[in-house]
Amino acid sequence: MDVTVLVVDDDPAILGFVEMALADEGCEVLTATNGQRALEALENNKPDVILLDLTMPIMNGYEFHEELKSRRNGPSHVPVVIMTAGQRASEACEELGAAGFLSKPFDLYDLVKVVHKCGNHGH
Repeated sequence: MDVTVLVVDDDPAILGFVEMALADEGCEVLTATNGQRALEALENNKPDVILLDLTMPIMNGYEFHEELKSRRNGPSHVPVVIMTAGQRASEACEELGAAGFLSKPFDLYDLVKVVHKCGNHGH
């Protein structure tokens, strides 16, 4: 799976798990611990899909998503997958018009499936 993924989450355990799992699948994985860092990462990289936690310090997932949409010349076409706990995930996905969601805790199979589905839009 030749897909570049930007993972945005303030939990190092989740970042580590996702990065390792997707690297095993042949993905290039970029990580950021908050929305501000994610925006910086987007200045030099063009991911195929963004995995976005909603609850983070400095700039949360909602603020990051708003900023992403407001950048006309930016990568607003990049599919965003919401990663958050429980029921909130599907609501946030609808609310933000995201490409998909992962309810935490999620397993490896679901992670790979959603990245494959959303990340291959341009391939």
